This record gives sequence, structure tokens and C-alpha cells, in this order.
Amino acid sequence: MSNFVQEIRYAGRMLAKTPAATLVAVVTLALGIGANTAIFSVVYAAMFRPLPFGEPDRLMHIGIQWKSGYINDNLTPALADAIIRQNHSFSSVLVDFPATGCNLTGGGTPEYVPDRRVSTNFFSTLGVAPFLGRDFVAADAVQSNAAILSYRLWRENFAGDREVLGKQLWCNGVAYTIVGVLPQNFRMNKPYDVWLPDRLARYSTGGGMNHLVIARLKPGVTKQAAAADLADILHQYQQENPKNWVSKATALAPRSYREWNSSQLKTPLWLLFGAVLVVLLIACANVTGLLLARSAARRREMAVRVALGARRWDVIRQMLTETMLLNLTGAALGVLLAWWSLGSLKTILPSRGGYYSISDFDFSLVAINVPVLLFTLGVALIAAFISGLAPALGAIARDVYGTLKSGERGGGFTRAQQRSRKLLLGGEVALAVVLLACAVLLVRSFAALEAVDLGFQPRHLQVAELSMASKKFATPAAVWDFDQKALQRIRALPGVVAAATVSSPPLEGGLNLGSPVVNGKQCSAGNDVYNYRAISPDVFRTMETRLLAGRDFTDADVAGSTPVAIVNATAARLCWSSGNAVGSQFVERDIADGPLQIVGVVEDVHDYSVDLPAPPIIYLPQAQASKDLNDMLYQSFGLISAIVIRTSGDQDLSVGVRRAIEDVDPQQPIVSVAPMSHLVAESTSFARMLMLLMASFAGLALLLTAIGLYGLLSYHVTQRTREIGVRMALGAGAGQVLSMVVREGVVLLLGGAVVGIGGAIAATRLLKSQIYGVSPGDPLTLLAAVAVLFLVGVLASYLPARRATRVHPMEALRYE
Repeated sequence: MSNFVQEIRYAGRMLAKTPAATLVAVVTLALGIGANTAIFSVVYAAMFRPLPFGEPDRLMHIGIQWKSGYINDNLTPALADAIIRQNHSFSSVLVDFPATGCNLTGGGTPEYVPDRRVSTNFFSTLGVAPFLGRDFVAADAVQSNAAILSYRLWRENFAGDREVLGKQLWCNGVAYTIVGVLPQNFRMNKPYDVWLPDRLARYSTGGGMNHLVIARLKPGVTKQAAAADLADILHQYQQENPKNWVSKATALAPRSYREWNSSQLKTPLWLLFGAVLVVLLIACANVTGLLLARSAARRREMAVRVALGARRWDVIRQMLTETMLLNLTGAALGVLLAWWSLGSLKTILPSRGGYYSISDFDFSLVAINVPVLLFTLGVALIAAFISGLAPALGAIARDVYGTLKSGERGGGFTRAQQRSRKLLLGGEVALAVVLLACAVLLVRSFAALEAVDLGFQPRHLQVAELSMASKKFATPAAVWDFDQKALQRIRALPGVVAAATVSSPPLEGGLNLGSPVVNGKQCSAGNDVYNYRAISPDVFRTMETRLLAGRDFTDADVAGSTPVAIVNATAARLCWSSGNAVGSQFVERDIADGPLQIVGVVEDVHDYSVDLPAPPIIYLPQAQASKDLNDMLYQSFGLISAIVIRTSGDQDLSVGVRRAIEDVDPQQPIVSVAPMSHLVAESTSFARMLMLLMASFAGLALLLTAIGLYGLLSYHVTQRTREIGVRMALGAGAGQVLSMVVREGVVLLLGGAVVGIGGAIAATRLLKSQIYGVSPGDPLTLLAAVAVLFLVGVLASYLPARRATRVHPMEALRYE
């Protein structure tokens, strides 16, 4: 132990002798290790963090797979019921039902909180016991009067009162009895606040795929056995229901809960992790080059130590100790950089991302914790071995006595060491090209996303979102009465040009039902799901969505008048081959008893996400909404309704809108009031995050590569000072010397770029699922990446070359 401490002290003294070189190495390592620490903290939180469940490895998510390979996360209630009744592989099966959200009232200011409706065996299947109170029991689903709170809601709304059990919670106008409080560490994908019991019997007639199913494997049952069991269940279900659209499914797909939970994040996070590993490799290559220079300078010192009796292994160990100390110092600084950068990182992590969002993961879980620190330590030790082994071996001269006899003081590279440094730099260039190509590809992809025609104009458009799930809105007339009163007050606000209501705003999804029936046949053309929205007149003018044919809804389209509808261009194309749908009729039994007449066609509006094609959408007048449609929109599926407001400028209407809603109904909370541009930005937030991080890592790689090139050429200029002086004394001009040094840098850049282009073509293919509007391996992308690298590389070469031209011949001839 004393020897080890002595070696550490000696290593510290040796590093302190060259403070500039040590500082450069430490900062280089800190940047590489810090980037790895920051990204691994996200990877760990998303994919490796211990799940707050009992025996989580036995939890399986059950989805349904189609011929295309796509797996739908949710099942129909009938299929979920078949799995519960017929399976032989699971000890219990839970169901997560469609939720409406909770408008909390009965206290002070009304508040909207997210809720979940679940089967009564939900928490017992997950292996979670309440922190306070009891779990649900079977009777709760029948009486439907029990509620379990999240730890957050208990602390903030009930001040952590342990006497909260038995008290009432008013959710959507219904009183629930609080029976339990969940543990602080319990989380699903999103931080839900209220959990309510439900049962499949209430949904058995529905055909929508809106039910999440998670099951716990029996002891000793494998995933393969469960898959075979589920295959039999699906086969029997399809035989009993040959006309059901589930008959088109190819399999019920069981996946471990962790695999399902991280499936959408998996690819982009591993891509980012691969990018930071590349940055670390470049940093290690730079440090290796620096240590090679140090080892060359200390070759005579090491030869003296061996001649005095030191074993070669002792010398190598001492140099590896120095490298380890260097790396651990860089790791400590890297952790500080990672901790500091997490604040900035969280600002670009997605908060919400539209209907089909991969941002459901709660990014607030990202933190620098013990597992992340252990990872950082491991990275630092591995990096120390990678960057320190070659210099340590190079410092030991094979011919010790020849080195001593020659009187070599060190400081020059052997040919092998020169080749090694050039190979290292060539590798850095190749890796930098790969990262730059990926970054350029993502930048171009994001630019294409930003240029998408959304079908509406988000500028000067604000959206007030609110839940209409309260029982007071159980009838279409109640919803329409509230809409009219709210719009009257909002239109009177200063700066408001137009306002209208829609059952769910763009980019947030809507009510999905089956294909409408036209002339006795269902619209097909490969689309089985159509999106339905209930709107007030003036929505399209407010959103600046173009009317392509026919007319808009008017105040005359009220209950009792001819049932009418407006379709978007996609629906018109799918159901009417000519695209001329105005005047035609269709039938959809779930929303109306009789036919509906189409009075207009509007342009496509992106509904699920900016990067997804617009689905077929059918708009219905809110004033004509049936009781069935009203129940599906607001009471069953809890879609977030919206008031869209066109303003004359960028004024903030949040205070005015909240007062207007309060004037109409003091007990109606508002979910949010925000510019539509913010919702659009949130829809592309993950793409933005991926682009920004990849661009940051590519910029870091470019900087480190430029530093490496500058360091190598500066060292060569120093070593060739005498040669340069001789050349200038014999008549060589400054331009010739400049081109000689720059040419050496360009040759290194060319060699690395050739290899890097091949790697970039392969790497960009991995981004295929993450890009939009541009293809992997795009020549323009590769050309841009190489051009940026050459621009920076030539500048890095020019600086030492310019220094070489200032060498005075007489001073150079005296240089030793």
C-alpha cells in the first residue's frame, strides 16, 4: 500500500512538471468523460433504472402485431377479456382503461390533474403496496367510489395529512373516497396523480383498441411458453370473430415491461450514447498522442531507471499510474461538467410530443447518482488503459545501454511513434467525419420538419386546453352552451381576431372510429381508422385552414337541422375516387343514427405528429353532436378540448382567457393556455433534442480533432526547426514553408476523410428511423460534413505553419 501511495505522489509530481500539457489532457478527458456521464444518466434513467415494482422481470406487456410488423400497444376490451379468461401462463392480468383526466373541485381553485382508470388488481399485479391505506378490492370497481392518490398530490394538495384516508376527493363532479396513497418512488411512464378502479364489463361492447394489458408470468413459465399460449388465444378469438378487424392481426406480442417501456427511446438513446463514445475515443486519441510525446521525452530517464535495476513492469506501471491519475482528475472534472450540463440538457429534453410521442418517459428522473458515478469511474479507468498503454510501452527502449551510450536526451519520436501519432490522428478525422455526417443529416431532417405545411398557421394562434369530462357536460347541449358563453367572452378580449372550439387541438390526436360507410360500402383504401372532431363554426378561419370545396359550418347547423359534416382532403380522396365529396352522404352508426351530408372539404391538417401524414379526418358541428358522440369525446376517452384563438399580434392572453372561463364556470379548470407555436415545437421536441445533442457532440469531436492536428503539426514544426532554417537559408520562401506544413495536415485530413466517409454511410443508415425528408447516405450531407472538417482542419494546420514561416534562419541553425 505504501508503494502505491508513493507511486501516486511521484505521478502527481511528474504531471505538475508540465502543467500546460497536463491541463490540456485533463480538459480533453473531462469533455469526453463528461459527455458520456451526462448521456449515460439519461440512458440509465430510461432503460436501466430499477423499476418500482415487485419482481419486475416477470411483468409482460401484451400488444398486438400486424402483418407490417407494427405492434399496437393497446388491445380491444373483448380481446383483453379473452386473455384474462383463457390464459394458462399468467398469475394475474391487469388492464389500464381509457382515462378522462380529473377536474378536481370542492376546495379552493379548481385544478386539472392526470388520472388513470385501472382494474382493481392493478397494483397487486405490479407488486406495489400503498404507502398509506389500502389497495383496491374487487367491490371498488362495482361501487366506483374509491380513489388512490399519488405521493405528490397527497403532499401538495393535502399537506401530507396522514388522516386523509376516508376523506372525499371530487373528480369531474363525482365524490370519491380516498383509500390509499402510493409510495413516493412509484411512477408509470407519466406522473399520474389520481388512480380510480374500473372493470372490463363497462367496455365489453366497444371495439376500440384503447386498453393497455400487462400480465405477471407464473413462476417457471417462460416468455416463449406465454407467447405460444397467447397464439392459441388469438387463433380461437379470430375463429369466433371472423369479421372483426382483429382477424387481420398476426400475433399477440408479449414483451417484458422494461423492453416495452423503453422501446421508443431505445434507438435514439443508443445512437446518442454511441456518439459520445466516439467523442471519448477522439479524446483518448488526443491524450495518447500527448503521452507519446511525454514518453519520447522521458526515454533516457526510463533507460536510466532500468539500468539501475528497475524492472520494465515497474516502469510501465509507474507510467500507467500517471495516466490513471490524469484520467481520474479528468473524470472528476467531467462529473462536474455533466452535473452542470444536466440543467441545460433538461431544458431541451421533451416535455410532451403530441399524440404519438416518445416523450412519455418522465425525464425528471435523470440525475447524477451512484450507478452513473460508477459508470464514470469505469470509463475513466478504461480510458486510462487505452490512452496510457502504448506510451508506457514506448517509453521503454529495447536497447537500454544503446540509449545511454548515445547520450540521447529524448524529445524526438521514433519512426514507429510518428506513424502511431499519424494513425491516431487519421482515426480522429475518420470518427469526426462520421459524427459530422450524422449531425448534418439530423439538421437537414429537422429543417425539413420545420418546413412541413401543417394545414394551419400557428403564428398568432393561441390554444386554451380544458377537460370536459365533468358530469355537468354529460349532454351535448351542456357542452354547446358552455362553448357559446366562453367564446362570447373570449372574442371580446383585446387583440382577439377570431375564436372557435374544437374537441381536440391539432397534433394532439382525436377520436378514432372505424371507416364511414359510403353507398353501402366501407371506405377502405388501406385505412381502417378515421379521426372525428366536433367543432364550432369559424374553426377553419381561425386556424387559417383552407376550405377547398363547399362551405364551412354556420350557426344554422344546429340540433334538428340536416346532419352535416366536413371532410379533409385525405378522407375525400379515400372515400370518393373523384375527390369531389360535397353533396355526398355517409353513415357512421357510432355517432349518428342516420346519414350525414358532406357540405365541405378542407385541406389536410397534421393531427398526430408533424412527421406523420395527415389521417382522414371528419369534422362534425358541435351543435349537432349526438349523445353517443358526446360521451365518446368527453366522458369516456377524456380528450382535451380546445379553444383556438387568432390574435392580432403576440399578446399573452392567458390571464384574460382564464378570467373568461372563470366567469362562465368558476369550477372549470384550464389545463393550459399557450401559443400554438409552442405545441408545434413540443411536437418536434425529440427531433430537436436529437439534432442539438448530435450537433454538440460533432462540434466537440471537431474541436478535439482540430486540437490534435494542431498539436501534431506544432510538434513536428518544433522538431523540424533546424531543417526549416536550413531550407530558408538556402532560399526557400515563406510560402513554400507554409505549403509544406499545411500539405502535411491536408494529407492526414484526406486519409481520415476517405475512411470516415465509409463509416458515415454505414452510421447514417442507423438514423433511418429518426430522420424526415432526407435519405441516409445523402451525398450532399457527406460533402457538407467533409467540407466543414476540411475548413477547420486547414485552419488548425495553418496556425503552426504560419509559426514555421517566422523561424529566423540563424536562430534555427543554432537550435538544438
